[in-house]
Amino acid sequence: MDRFEIELSPATSRDLDDLELGTVTKIFLDIKILAENPFPKGKLIKKIKGEKTPFYRLRIDKISGIL
Repeated sequence: MDRFEIELSPATSRDLDDLELGTVTKIFLDIKILAENPFPKGKLIKKIKGEKTPFYRLRIDKISGIL
């Protein structure tokens, strides 16, 4: 099975530095899941509106409960 690359922006990396370790751990576990399946079932993934951008958003608190 293919694995996908997840890139974090520099701003995201800085934001993660301000979060509690448990929250950061959960985020990285969910990112690992996304690397295997970037479009989980349901409407958890939404394309970010705006200019022609290839970016999507995911509610992290929703993903672990369905996979």
